[in-house]
Amino acid sequence: MRDAARLYKTIKHGDKEHRAWLREACDCFFAGKPVPPPRGRGSRETTEAERDRLQARVEELEAEQAGVKALLDGIHRRDVKIAEAMRERAAKHLEDRADLMEKQGDNAPLASMWRKEAQGVRALPLEEKDGE
Repeated sequence: MRDAARLYKTIKHGDKEHRAWLREACDCFFAGKPVPPPRGRGSRETTEAERDRLQARVEELEAEQAGVKALLDGIHRRDVKIAEAMRERAAKHLEDRADLMEKQGDNAPLASMWRKEAQGVRALPLEEKDGE
């Protein structure tokens, strides 16, 4: 029985039920008795089934990740459109001020300054998405 115990210590793996089967199988083998069929998690079938289950879960998570990325990309595109609209609105406001000053005819240099500011606002770059 010493050989059975030594072999068991070398090969033990799996869950509690499978380890109990391993111990019993080692004892039976060295006693010349028939070895019982595998039990518990640790046999090839349960290991393959667990691998397949985990692979399916990985594929589910990858699909979820792709969905989240698409959602974030959509949010980014929307945010860029909003920023573009705000930038254009600010520039239009500055141009309207310049137009008003020109109509009043009292401050052409200031009107010119407002037009340059509007050009500067339109030239402002929008923030890039991380990694671009």
